Amino acid sequence: MEVHHPMPDPTALEVLTSIRRIVRAVSLHSRKLGRDAGLTVPQLLTLRAVDAAGPDGTTASDILETVGVSPATLSGIVQRMVLADLLQRTRSTKDRRRVLLTLTARGRDVLRGAPRPLQARFVERFEGLDVQDKQALVDALQQVVDMMEAGQIDASPILTDHTDVGPSRN
Repeated sequence: MEVHHPMPDPTALEVLTSIRRIVRAVSLHSRKLGRDAGLTVPQLLTLRAVDAAGPDGTTASDILETVGVSPATLSGIVQRMVLADLLQRTRSTKDRRRVLLTLTARGRDVLRGAPRPLQARFVERFEGLDVQDKQALVDALQQVVDMMEAGQIDASPILTDHTDVGPSRN
């Protein structure tokens, strides 16, 4: 017996196509970042956060929220970036219990050549919207999340391709 499925509403197809474009944009940006700078998005965000802290450095816990990963993941990212000579760890002269992160010369060079994170461009454009448009966008996206039964999925606001996740890639 043949099952007949009606054609989806064309508007639903437009929404699904838009979602797919967003997913592809994140994936393509992540690949470009990896190819051009040899970094994952969390690594780039880590470099940017350490750079923003200034020449005196910062601690991993101070940049944790900015990077948007778990403490264990950030620890692995920092370890790999120290081994790659992008970051250096030093003990604070004021408080020997604190370990400060600073960029190495190589880290500054890599950061200088790296593209801006995709979410930075999004945030700039989003902030240009009026309050009603911002709320309408949030409400519409929340509806999409609900329709896709994705409300229980843990997610960070940091836009990364799925290949950025995992101990060997960060």
